[in-house]
Amino acid sequence: MKKLAKYVLTTLALLALGLSPAYSQITSNIATINSASTDGSASSSVFQLSIVADAAATALTTTMNMDIVLSLAPQPSHQGIKADVYTVIVAGGRFFTLDPDGGYSPWNGAVETLTPFVTGHTLSSTNEFTLLDGTLSEAGSYLYFAAYGVEGESRLLFTPNPAQLAVKESTALPDETNSQAAMTFDAEVEDSIVQARCIACHVEGGLARSSALQFQRTNTASSLNNFGALSAYIDAKGSELFLAKIAGEQGHVGGVQLAKDSSGYASFQKLIAELTNSAEATSYVFSSTSDSPSPRQASFLSEVTLEPREATLRRAALLLQGRLPTDAERKAVVSDATLRTALKNMMQGAAFREFVVTGVNDRLLIEGSDTPVDINVNNWFKIYNQKVEYA
Repeated sequence: MKKLAKYVLTTLALLALGLSPAYSQITSNIATINSASTDGSASSSVFQLSIVADAAATALTTTMNMDIVLSLAPQPSHQGIKADVYTVIVAGGRFFTLDPDGGYSPWNGAVETLTPFVTGHTLSSTNEFTLLDGTLSEAGSYLYFAAYGVEGESRLLFTPNPAQLAVKESTALPDETNSQAAMTFDAEVEDSIVQARCIACHVEGGLARSSALQFQRTNTASSLNNFGALSAYIDAKGSELFLAKIAGEQGHVGGVQLAKDSSGYASFQKLIAELTNSAEATSYVFSSTSDSPSPRQASFLSEVTLEPREATLRRAALLLQGRLPTDAERKAVVSDATLRTALKNMMQGAAFREFVVTGVNDRLLIEGSDTPVDINVNNWFKIYNQKVEYA
């Protein structure tokens, strides 16, 4: 009960200072999209994009930290299968793909250059991925697309329509007063350490009045102002110097104030770690070049149509074997896997050998030379070297 009472009092104190508790983050679902497939086949997977931030998705600003989370509910036949997952953001009329390291790279819009940010992920009934963790530093409209493909299939399942979020230009300067570090300072440092110890010297008119670190005595805004003063000091002088000073090192005139094994020293270490994490928040900049994406970019993969398996089989039979596919071959091709088997079967025999020989002759311009036409295609590099010598 004492801990609960202290927690409630701390929360009320923060509210009185205009600080927001850390649990105030809001999760907003911005889009739930049924999948489409690049080969036009039926699919029942569902993509959902959510924003986790200190405000609703309709009130995002350029200084606001946020998480963009993708939830994927794959169709039952894909559960338990390894998959590659892709995402693309359209910012300022340009494509960017998410990389495995969490950064974004420009993408030219060609499907063959699209790379996944997650590979070999075994799909469960629900899968979550973080697409962005930080701030979107440029105001504007952002479009998010997502896709995935599983082992054994050549198609991609994707979002035919984008999830859209808008980010407004912030009118406020970056503010750390509602951070976890500010809460730690107010709960563990302000009263028990700053007002009880540091204020004796580090205050206007005090013994350490020439120090770069100056605190205020208890008043309505002292916790907020003292947190700002300490943050600025650590930013300018470094955390190592500060920790050494409070432990009586680096010529600290006030001597040892907090031993290195004390709870107060641990509170400062915790505070510094939280300040460091806040300072390391990623700021995403996409260098916008226009106000809105082009129609082609807004459609992502919806303009991609894979060739039907039957057409691929027919084209391969004519090219590799010089004939139409047989009835047996056509009936055997019922999936991507059986199509691959049929194609491999066509890559053998006299007809396929003639296709390779003709291709080599055409490519290396050795038809009609004094090199025998009946070549072993496995030694075509040797033949090529002979032609160089003849030249």
